[in-house]
Order: sequence, then structure tokens, then C-alpha cells
Amino acid sequence: MCDAARVAAAAAAWRGEGGGRGAVCYDCVLCVTEKRWSSLKELSDSCGRSLTEMVDDLRGFDTANAQIAAWLVQKEKMIAFLGPLAAEPVMVRNQIQQLEVTAMLCS
Repeated sequence: MCDAARVAAAAAAWRGEGGGRGAVCYDCVLCVTEKRWSSLKELSDSCGRSLTEMVDDLRGFDTANAQIAAWLVQKEKMIAFLGPLAAEPVMVRNQIQQLEVTAMLCS
């Protein structure tokens, strides 16, 4: 609608009808409105880009969370399989052998 009003005002000015006080006031209001509209559009675009970046970051965090969760499950299974860590040399050797066997089975 603004474009139609602008075209009508330009046509009236071309015909010599537009030099009145109302036309000047209309031009001022139109100019201010266009400036405010462009600044709001820039702000909206900026916020949209920011939201897009935030969504990308959240997707990255979600992916990292899934990877870490899988890694933690593996470590919990390993600890459950091995039991408490031993301090005696014989127990340490047994646990190392269990790890080697587990590594061969998982490969």
C-alpha cells in the first residue's frame, strides 16, 4: 500500500498538484517509517542469524552428548566386568589379562 500511495503522490506532484503542506508531511512520515522499517528488518535478520547459530550449537552439543553417553556406557560396562581395581600384582595381572581377552572379543 505504501508503494501505491507513493506512486499516487508522485503522479500528483508531476501534475503540479502536490506542493501542499500535507504532501510534505506525508513525505516526512514516509521517510521516518521507511528508516524505522529498515532498522527493524536489519534487527530481525540479525536475530534470525543468531538463532540459527544457536540451533547449530545445540545440535553440536547434542551430538557430543550422544558420543559421551556411549563412551560412558562402555566404561561402565568395563568397570562392571573388571570389578574394583586391584593393588596386588597378581590381581593386576589378572585384570590386564581380562582386558586383553575383552579387547580381542570386541575386535
